Amino acid sequence: MARTADSSLQTGLMRWDTARRQVQEGERRRAALTYHVGVQDVLLSVTLSRTAQASGSGLPGSSDLVALYHALAAMTREGVPLMEQINATKPARRNARTGLAAAHLADPAQGRPEQVAGALAADAESPPVLDLNGDGPLSDEVLIAAAAEARLILATLLADRPDLRLPHRRPWSITTEPARHFAWERRRFRYAMLPSCAGLSPVDEMRQLAQESLLLYTELWRANSRHEPARDRARDLAARIRN
Repeated sequence: MARTADSSLQTGLMRWDTARRQVQEGERRRAALTYHVGVQDVLLSVTLSRTAQASGSGLPGSSDLVALYHALAAMTREGVPLMEQINATKPARRNARTGLAAAHLADPAQGRPEQVAGALAADAESPPVLDLNGDGPLSDEVLIAAAAEARLILATLLADRPDLRLPHRRPWSITTEPARHFAWERRRFRYAMLPSCAGLSPVDEMRQLAQESLLLYTELWRANSRHEPARDRARDLAARIRN
């Protein structure tokens, strides 16, 4: 039976729950694999949903895609540190870039610190977006924080694992261009690069990611002090890799 956007999403969410349970039971290797496979399920749902939207079927709406992107980013946010812990460096890198792309596509501020305050102000007038992992309605604050954290995760991975700072093999500059077949989309997301990092060396990309994370978290902290620990983590990393 052909996979649909909904069936792929439900499979991915089931694997997400399984991975969390495996982590609680101390089965880190199994959990890392479950996260990795679950990410592919959700990415397939994203691909099929984007294809349906481009075909003019009317579904899904933009809020549905935002929820899918956020779920994809959140899964990688949980899975990447686990993959690194068990030295699964290639999956960690691929998942970190997949999460970066997903979080950037869901970000109402588009990674621009100067747009954070406006996005947060406008959010009060917007209907809430459903969070697919059950943590409650999404807000623009949550989405911007996810984009900042995705940058920090990849920058930290590149800082701690110099062997992953390889020249990029035809990177995909993240855009909203129409989706293609799944194998192509998977490759795009695995080699995703922010438009602001286009043309940079791997080391300069790492520094740019850390700096962008710091700037985004700083703007979020100005609006809500609960972002101070994350801002401090980004500041510490930016200082560590500055030279």
